Amino acid sequence: MAVVPSAVAVVQARRPEIELLRVIACVLVVLLHALLIFAPEPLYHLKSPTVSPLAGVLAEALRATTMPLFFLLAGWSAVAALRR
Repeated sequence: MAVVPSAVAVVQARRPEIELLRVIACVLVVLLHALLIFAPEPLYHLKSPTVSPLAGVLAEALRATTMPLFFLLAGWSAVAALRR
């Protein structure tokens, strides 16, 4: 008689470090949108009357790093969920 692994044994445990990275990426995306309000570039629908060049630099740095991380983690999580 063949031993069939139970469904509980097949399901892998959650990865808390990946969950933490997803939370951090979400918070950074919210920060990015908040910084776009004060950035000098007219790329956002809300603008403050006072602009900050530092906000523009930080927003650009977050856009270049956080958005790819956000989509990478979303894709990785989707693949991991579909394997279950």
